[in-house]
Amino acid sequence: MKALIRFLGYQIAAWLALGVVARGLGWAGPLIVGLLALYTTIPLLLFVRWRGWPFYPGAAFRLLVVRALLYTQLMLPFVAAGAVIGMLIGLPFGMSMVIGRALSGAIIGAGALVLLAGYVGSRRLVVREVEARVRGLPMAFDGVLPETLVLLVEQRPA
Repeated sequence: MKALIRFLGYQIAAWLALGVVARGLGWAGPLIVGLLALYTTIPLLLFVRWRGWPFYPGAAFRLLVVRALLYTQLMLPFVAAGAVIGMLIGLPFGMSMVIGRALSGAIIGAGALVLLAGYVGSRRLVVREVEARVRGLPMAFDGVLPETLVLLVEQRPA
């Protein structure tokens, strides 16, 4: 229960920091931050509560919910920290919100580029099958898949 309270405290603090810097973008800024917080935090809490999804997530669910929540939660501490650090740096100059918004925006941009590069790179992965010959391996194991071989070795009596 302590961990859940700490996690919720972290979520509230991080999203509030982003809501504060988004305030300068008009009434829609904090609203968008709040909706994004709900959109990504509620599925995460449900996932933890259910200890996984109670169904097999389809492609649309994985793209629109799982990937969105993972990427957002991955970037949230960096973007929120950038907002707070930017506000602190800009405070002596009277530009707290401007620098906080600029730094958090720069972090969002950099993070988005890294995530995009990872996505593009994952689309270029190639799986190759390699045949290996092992001296002294009994003929009974010829053609056995590596996963099966590992299971057979692990189940061998001591």
